[in-house]
Amino acid sequence: MLFGVPFHPLTIHFPIVLFLLATLSVIVSLFRERKFFMDATYYLLGLAVLAGALAILTGRAQESVIAHNETIHELMELHQTLAYILIGLMSALFIWLYIRRNNFQKAEHISFVIIILAIAGLMSYQAHLGGQMVYHEGAGVKPMEKILEQGHDHQHSQSGGHDEEEGHQH
Repeated sequence: MLFGVPFHPLTIHFPIVLFLLATLSVIVSLFRERKFFMDATYYLLGLAVLAGALAILTGRAQESVIAHNETIHELMELHQTLAYILIGLMSALFIWLYIRRNNFQKAEHISFVIIILAIAGLMSYQAHLGGQMVYHEGAGVKPMEKILEQGHDHQHSQSGGHDEEEGHQH
């Protein structure tokens, strides 16, 4: 947070949109102007990786300052784990495109499309978890802070994570 503004909600939509546009672009590349759409996929995916890294950083910064209970904490941990998995998968796709995008054969191209669609599904689930934290559990919602603080019984370390030795059990 800077000047009381939570940056995670401001940054999180960019990697999602960029990745979904990359997914759409690679699907279109199966049928039309292959080089143009593969290049577009490459650049969109690269931007999605950078935006994803920023979203992870802002999420990490926010986790220690928003009021939350154990339910939100468990959702937050899964949401964060999936973020690390997704950034790794997106980076792997980006490297694959960097090396092979102009040399894809049909089978490799179709395999890439299937994999990017699977990752898009995982990203949708991860986004759902974020929405569930906010809209179902009240994480980051100012009027809910007093209620959530009553159920918050673990400590956060200085690094923004959780201090496992101070009363927090997994």
